[in-house]
Amino acid sequence: MSLPPKPKICPYCGTIVKELTRDHIVSRSLFVQPYPDNLPTVRVCYSCNQEKGLNEDYLRDYLILSREAGCKLRLSSGSVSLYVKSSKVIE
Repeated sequence: MSLPPKPKICPYCGTIVKELTRDHIVSRSLFVQPYPDNLPTVRVCYSCNQEKGLNEDYLRDYLILSREAGCKLRLSSGSVSLYVKSSKVIE
């Protein structure tokens, strides 16, 4: 007698789904090609994978633009603070 298959549960949102997709924990968008072969992954639902991907693209662009503007970033408990070195105002 075989056991029923384990439910596929997304570790990000807790939803039970039919299929899980592979999400890179450290986004490939933060690297230049060719991508490293050993990036860690986690199995998540399609919706969470897509949403996280959009946030990673935003983070990548934010980091690039803030560096070009001469800013310092301070990360703490899930929030980002932006400190401007010059008198320029960044919105």
